[in-house]
This record gives sequence, structure tokens and C-alpha cells, in this order.
Amino acid sequence: MFELRAVRTTTSKSVPMTVQEKKRQLTDLIAQATRILHKIEASPAEVDEPSHVTSTPLLHKGEPAKTWPQSTTDWPRLKADRVARVSHVFDGEAFRKKFRPGETRLVYRGACAGLRRVAMTLRVPVYKIGTCAAGGLNNRIRELRLEPYAAAWHDTGGYRVDDDFAEWFPSLLKTRLTPSAHSPVHVDARAYVITLPADMTADEFEAELQKVLLPAQLFQWLESAEGMRHCAALGVAPQIGRRSTVYNRGDVSKLSPATELYCFRAQSDPDRLLAALESIIIKKVLGDKAS
Repeated sequence: MFELRAVRTTTSKSVPMTVQEKKRQLTDLIAQATRILHKIEASPAEVDEPSHVTSTPLLHKGEPAKTWPQSTTDWPRLKADRVARVSHVFDGEAFRKKFRPGETRLVYRGACAGLRRVAMTLRVPVYKIGTCAAGGLNNRIRELRLEPYAAAWHDTGGYRVDDDFAEWFPSLLKTRLTPSAHSPVHVDARAYVITLPADMTADEFEAELQKVLLPAQLFQWLESAEGMRHCAALGVAPQIGRRSTVYNRGDVSKLSPATELYCFRAQSDPDRLLAALESIIIKKVLGDKAS
């Protein structure tokens, strides 16, 4: 919690403050408020880790870096043929004649302190990419917190659960590209908003989105030869990033692999994903050649 504290002055209660003293007090209060706003608006990579975190044992010396560490690894990428825009297709008569609006889906980028810690340890930018129905983002985040997503991993002594995966939030999205006015895809502050064609189901959209995301999936990459080499060079156990979620069903606890964690570059991948989402819609409406 952030608190704005009044600045104490040495001015006696019986003596009015001078204009200069009032200006100095106002300047100090503004400086405090500015520092607080900077903390509130911090990016996910700058979120302070809670003091009660159960630290992940690292198989190398030292703790994760406080600033983003450099790596020579060519991180896996989303499957996108090009970053070049296809938005102009939405302005064309062919698309506008065929497109009939259907269900609206959201694609969000989730983050939390625990995932940041893991990302810094592995030196790979990692976020959770997921979908939900329109108006369902807040409920989805509550679900991620209720049974903390990706909190478990397999240590040498068995599975353990880290307690810094309980405060998930939808990370801010910043794209440099702007969709066409007629595009069924637009970007809100914390989610891509996609109006599906009337003949496209949510499951069909999800399947197409997975084709885009799968090459950048963290779980799969850490099991690959390249991912294993990357971890070996760092002296880090790859299972630190092969996370699972514990779902409690009465007396039974179930472990489910956290397959929605992806390598996602904060600068370039928001535009790549935007172009890929538009291509999914164009392919559905106009066919493979148009996309």
C-alpha cells in the first residue's frame, strides 16, 4: 500500500507560513506523489517481490538478477509468417461482404512476481498467454489466484509449491501498430479484443491460436535440446521452468502442466501476436490464400 505523508515543517502554529515555505511544502508533496505513481505504473518486470516468497533453489551461485540479464540464446518465437500488417484486408470489399460478427474473445498476457523470478533465473522473458470470454477477464484472474497457476515444480525431493504465484494480474499491452478501423481485432490496455466470425467457435479460435503460440511454449522449449543447452550454460535446472498447477478436488489433488507459459518479448511480440490474430480471422473468412 502506498501512503502520501504530509511534510513536516518547523513553522510554529502561531506564525503563518511564508509563501516560500508553502511552495517548498507543495514541491515536496508533488515529488512524493510522483514517486508513488512511478511504482504503481511499474512494468511486470519491475514488480517488487513480496517478502514472504519461498525462493526457488537455484543450481548456480547467487540470486536472480534485479535487472534483466543478457543472454546469447535465440529465444523461441511465436509462429507468425510476418510482422507486416494485414489490416488493409479488412478495408476491402471482399472481407466486408463476407464477415458477420459472432462471439467476442479476449487474449490476455498474465504476470506475477513468481513468474518474473523464474524468468530472471532462466534469462527468458516469460508470460502467461490465455483467452477468456468478453467481460470475463477479472473472473479469470481470480481463478489464477484461487488455485495459483504454475506455482508447483518438481524439485529433487518431489513436487513443491512456491508461494509467490498467488498474485496474478493482466499485464499492460503496448503495440506500436494500430489496427484498421474495420479490423475485428483491437487492443485494450490489458487484452486483445477479437470479434470472431459468426461461423467460428471459441474452440476453433483457440486451436488456431495454439498453432501460433506453441513454438514459443516454455514447457516444450525447456525439454528441447536447445533449451537444455541454455539451462546447462547457466547452471540452472530446467525443471524450474517446467511448472504445474495444483488443483484440489476434495481429498484429491491433481497436478496439471502449466502449458500456457510462453516466451514473449515485451517489445516486439505484442505486434507479432496482433498480426497473427488478424491473420486467423482473415483465413477463416477469406481462406488460406488471403491470409
